[in-house]
Amino acid sequence: TTRVMDSVMWTVLKTTGVESERVQIILNNGPGKNAEMGGTDKYVVYYMTSSCRRVHNESLEIAKALANHAHVPLVVLCALDLEMFRTASNRHVFFKLQGLAEL
Repeated sequence: TTRVMDSVMWTVLKTTGVESERVQIILNNGPGKNAEMGGTDKYVVYYMTSSCRRVHNESLEIAKALANHAHVPLVVLCALDLEMFRTASNRHVFFKLQGLAEL
C-alpha cells in the first residue's frame, strides 16, 4: 500500500503545478488503511493550520487533487485558537477569517 500511495501522490502532484521538492510525505497510510484508527476511504481530510486561504495554498491544491483522483469529497478542518483573537491585531484576525470565508 505504501508504494501505491507513493505512486498516487506523485501522479496527482503532476496535475497541481506544485513543485515536487516542496512535498514531503510524513504519514503514508494509503487509501482505506488503519480503519481501526478511524481511517476511511470515503473522503480526504485537509487539516488547515496556517495558510487559511483558497488561493496560493499549495497543500490545499494537493488535497483537492487527491480527493478528485479518489472521487471522494474533500473535508477541510481548521481549528481556530480563540486566544489569538485576544492577542492578535484586528487586521490579522480579519485576514484569517476572510480567508476562511473564501473556502
